[in-house]
Amino acid sequence: MAPRAKLTREKVLTKAARLANVKGWDNLNLHTLAAELGIKPPSLYNHIKGLADLKHGLAIQSSRALVEQIKNATIGKSGVNACLGMAFAYLEFARANPGLLPAIAVAPDRANEEHMTIDKDFMAMGIAIMSGFKLSDTERVHGLRALRCATHGFAVLEQEQGFGIDINPDESFEWMIRKLIAGFPLETESENI
Repeated sequence: MAPRAKLTREKVLTKAARLANVKGWDNLNLHTLAAELGIKPPSLYNHIKGLADLKHGLAIQSSRALVEQIKNATIGKSGVNACLGMAFAYLEFARANPGLLPAIAVAPDRANEEHMTIDKDFMAMGIAIMSGFKLSDTERVHGLRALRCATHGFAVLEQEQGFGIDINPDESFEWMIRKLIAGFPLETESENI
């Protein structure tokens, strides 16, 4: 029998993320996680402090992955195209990680430096994306919140089978985002909304 690979916090979080995507965020528990890892539940405490710590770790891991996905989708884009790239990257993340959607909905833990750094990266990226519009700093934050709310809400409805009409959801999603950002005045009028 081959020796078992050393278990780390990262491996625990990775397995927990897979489990959340299969069983759902609310069904994630330490007993099932331990069984999936082939260990006894008390052994998990060598890597996490409990379920709350596990979910907090998943929130950080998921937020980091989402920020990277959005960065990759918006490189070299500005204005309308950057907003569409950001929105579709968020939606694609939600579709690929249905059990982690609640993890990316939580505000960052202000006492956790890593979580705050990820949030600052997201905000800086979002502000850069919104710089293609004639908005004040406060309006850029409002715009980011509006985009996040619309995108997250759409993802939740889609996961809950909330769209029964036979029209491509991607078309509806793009229509929604374009209508939302049509209210943002562009820095240059050359972009087509």
